[in-house]
Amino acid sequence: HPIRFDWDEPWADMPAIQLAQSAAVHWRTYVNLATMSERITVVDGQLFHGNLTALFLLDADTALMRGYVHEVVTAIEPLRPLLIYFNQDDVERAIRTVAAERGDAWVTYQVDWKLSSPYAVRHGLVGLDGLIELYRNYRKLTDLLYAELDIPKISIENSRREWSKYEATIDTILMYPPGVAEAANLD
Repeated sequence: HPIRFDWDEPWADMPAIQLAQSAAVHWRTYVNLATMSERITVVDGQLFHGNLTALFLLDADTALMRGYVHEVVTAIEPLRPLLIYFNQDDVERAIRTVAAERGDAWVTYQVDWKLSSPYAVRHGLVGLDGLIELYRNYRKLTDLLYAELDIPKISIENSRREWSKYEATIDTILMYPPGVAEAANLD
């Protein structure tokens, strides 16, 4: 993805500040190109996933992560963004459901990768339970950031997997200008 900062360096060789600065440059470059286009773009999972996840795993402090997200949001304002925040109230159930669906190979990959990170090592996270705890803490961060953002946004709890209902909600919010959706109690 043109926004996601790809790095080949091990955890210890990538300071969080370097990742945040490089990722912010990617966003600004993307916005410059997107403002010249007539197309509407969907940037799937890149505000609270991808680079932010990497910053979290690198054990960046909250101020750095908050600053990074706010810098990105400032950069994308000319694109008139709508943030759609999919989440599930029960993080443990969500992770265990995905683990059951994707199997042991997926769990092993996730655990080996994410729990070798500076964040996980500092917190002593191990195994599937450690991965669940990591995501509980990450969810607290993204909930905080979501609440702080002053852009058009909608939060959708999607544990029921009623995708046609969620799509209809998104379609509705896209049809109304900012302020109308809040009055309709869609957020």
